[in-house]
Amino acid sequence: MKRNYKLVLVIFFAVSIVYAAFLVMSENYIMFREEIQYIKFNEGDSFYTPYKNDLPWEINVIYNEINSLSSENNLILIGASTTREGIIPEQLATPAKWKLKNMAIGADTIYSFRLMRNYLNSYANHKPDKTDIVVIHIFYGSFSITSPKNDYLRQTIEMLGTYQVDDSAQVHGYMSGMRKLWELSNYKIRFALGLNEGSVGKSLVYAVRDFGTKSIRLIIGDSNEIHNSSPTAEDLAKYRTFWTTYTQNVTFPGKSTDDFKELLKELKSQTNVVIVNLYVPSWHRTYPSEQEYENWTRADLIPFLNEQGISWIDLSRSIPDSEYGDSVHLFKGGRENYTKQFSTAISPILSNFDRLQKFN
Repeated sequence: MKRNYKLVLVIFFAVSIVYAAFLVMSENYIMFREEIQYIKFNEGDSFYTPYKNDLPWEINVIYNEINSLSSENNLILIGASTTREGIIPEQLATPAKWKLKNMAIGADTIYSFRLMRNYLNSYANHKPDKTDIVVIHIFYGSFSITSPKNDYLRQTIEMLGTYQVDDSAQVHGYMSGMRKLWELSNYKIRFALGLNEGSVGKSLVYAVRDFGTKSIRLIIGDSNEIHNSSPTAEDLAKYRTFWTTYTQNVTFPGKSTDDFKELLKELKSQTNVVIVNLYVPSWHRTYPSEQEYENWTRADLIPFLNEQGISWIDLSRSIPDSEYGDSVHLFKGGRENYTKQFSTAISPILSNFDRLQKFN
């Protein structure tokens, strides 16, 4: 019996050492691949998904960044991949008291925005309040209507099997700190083993848990045909087909615009809200949905925001076509340009907020 006990201990420590070694190697490998992405980005690729804490951006936002909010003065960005990638944090010129929290998730829609609000309220270490500002970046693609079950943010939240999301965007479940550490460690190992050669730098690679088999499958999503020079006629045709299909269920006004306005009312009662009309290249302005969207913002959304006391920043024409590496994402110069323009636009809002706070 004593020998068996010792054997169990030896096996336990041996497995622990092997597991720890795999984890360290996985973390190093993931960051090595991230460095390759960044090199490729500097060489010309426009689609670059940052990593943080040895995790892809979205995974880190949901399982780590969510618990890193300050007790006040959080500048929380909500949007899609264009927001996730558009801001270079170290180049953002805002007062030191404001802490940037970029919570943007790829392919976010109005349903995703509501889901992020609910997730923050239920699971963040700080529930956004009147000391914070939530900045929502929108463009006509944000109003796309898809099945809630296919929502990328929802899939990411549900990935580890501890949280469940219903179609009303309410989040249910609980995950202890130890469970999170264990699940994310396992994720890093599986993710490192599953990285495919050639996918990094030009694709978003993420793992999604299959609840039936408990397996991890890789989903590779290309970035709308990256180009390294001016888009060709063939590129532009592909872009038009993609975005026309993506927004085929959208009307302005319509269900998603009504949902958005209702969400803004709810957010405004809880915290401070700014809406940014996000950059798009000129070729989008010929698309029917984009034209309907522009008419709706002028005739309906902007008057609504004025009534609600919500700030509106229009940066839709802020970036020249030459700075786009695909149908919507920016080269490094475009990101630097957008970060500077966003800083200029948000600064007076932050300054005015600070002045009002002093009088309250």
